[in-house]
Amino acid sequence: MEIERFTDARITAAIAEGFLQFAIHTDIKVKSWDLGKARAQNGSYAQEYVVAAGIHQALLKGREHELAGCAPVIAIVAIRQNYFSGDESPSLASWALRTLAENAEAGAEELLSYWNAALDAGGADLDGIHYLLSSTERNLAILVLTELLLAKPDLPAPALRQALVGCASLLSAGEMLALVELARVANVGEGARALWNFIDLALDPLRFELGHSRELLSAALLAPDGELATKFNDLCPNLEELDRIRINVFANNNPAEDRDWAEPGSISRIVRGAINRLGASSDMRAGGILRSVLSGTDQSWTPYVVHAAAEHDRIMRDNLFTAPSIGVLKASLEGGPPANPDDLVAVVLEEIERYRRTLRTGTETPWKSYWNTDRYGNATEPRIENECRDRLLELLRPRLERYGIAASLPEARRAENTRVDVLLISHAGKNLPIEAKRHFNDELWSAPVAQLSGYAADAGACGYGIYLVFWFGAEFPVPARKDQKERPSDAKGLENILLGDLPPALRQQTSIIVLNVERAIAHPPILTPAAKKKTQGKASGAGNRR
Repeated sequence: MEIERFTDARITAAIAEGFLQFAIHTDIKVKSWDLGKARAQNGSYAQEYVVAAGIHQALLKGREHELAGCAPVIAIVAIRQNYFSGDESPSLASWALRTLAENAEAGAEELLSYWNAALDAGGADLDGIHYLLSSTERNLAILVLTELLLAKPDLPAPALRQALVGCASLLSAGEMLALVELARVANVGEGARALWNFIDLALDPLRFELGHSRELLSAALLAPDGELATKFNDLCPNLEELDRIRINVFANNNPAEDRDWAEPGSISRIVRGAINRLGASSDMRAGGILRSVLSGTDQSWTPYVVHAAAEHDRIMRDNLFTAPSIGVLKASLEGGPPANPDDLVAVVLEEIERYRRTLRTGTETPWKSYWNTDRYGNATEPRIENECRDRLLELLRPRLERYGIAASLPEARRAENTRVDVLLISHAGKNLPIEAKRHFNDELWSAPVAQLSGYAADAGACGYGIYLVFWFGAEFPVPARKDQKERPSDAKGLENILLGDLPPALRQQTSIIVLNVERAIAHPPILTPAAKKKTQGKASGAGNRR
């Protein structure tokens, strides 16, 4: 435009034609290797600008075919000087890559010559790689990057990250593992080793975890930047296990940070990302993984893990939900078998509530069945939790059978070799875990999150669970709370506090029921000194017995 303003159209056209002919026919006296060294020093050659201008003119005027005879180095110039075409078509870089791809082996050699010269001269990155990776010249990109990594697995960190990001988009997991195997035996620096270890870990998390220390796992997980980690998350064949490793390695000694969104590479951000991905996963294993990591994390992570588990439960419920037929709905409304997990919960809660209303009013004093008694029938001390649970199950079983609930199993074995106090299994294969405690159990306050939420995370439970507590009266002290708040003095107060303690993510699927089995006597029974000592001992140590 400037030339046209100070001359005329004929002179401008002549100058443009001169640029074009210079690009086509002139030996510019530099090779790709020279351009690479110039790149490392942030320099250039004057003839590059004339060549770039000529190529741009040819592309603008539809004369691209005349560039077919250009030397390969001209394509490297076009990549370096792509700014001539700006963000609009026709792009100099696109033409250059098409030209190099016409003979992929020769083109790869030219591009590698440019990059290797820049790296040998002190450069740290791969100039123009974003043009290569965004182009349609897939074969050229694969050839260039694999040859580069095979020859130089110890690239500077920026260049190595660029190359690995490109490979993640172009190669299969198996092809990447072959590169990792070669890099494993190469003599590379600590930084490059950590990056290659991360790739190895991402491609086979379980194998890598078994063979390496916690310190090496930590270094590998911290090595990639955000883009590289994201790319290999997509390529990882077992992302749920990779995220479990991230949480296990970092979440125990590193608390959650509120502003980690502003620090993409921070440990807190890495852990939060892993938890969020597990919560959003459609893999049924994710709920169990979240349950397994809960006990080993810093307490500041507990709400996030619990929320993620609840979110995963919701996804599983949505994915597994099958709308019941009209016949099934009609049978359910008429008191038949539960139509879905929600119905199962409703049936069990209704029967427990009906039973609770009779505890203090029944002529046979139902509450007394949860106590040991003396020879006169006086309640002396609470039964152990297993006996209380079994007694309740014995009473509920006939009530539940009429709904078609197949079985009620005490101490049913669950994942990770844990046990749940009551497991009710419906006719449709869905289950409802119930965790039972006496009110003076040491784990009274922690059990809904630490135990029940884990059982409820099983796919068959669909996130639902019931926390059932037997209240034996204020004569047996409630365990102290960590927040030092006042402890409840009756069953209703305890139920309200437990409901208030539930994390928001668990409130919709977790039911809290406190059964008042407090002994109703005007005066305490007359006990011998030995019996009194025995009762007091059992009350103080009851929290440790199940």
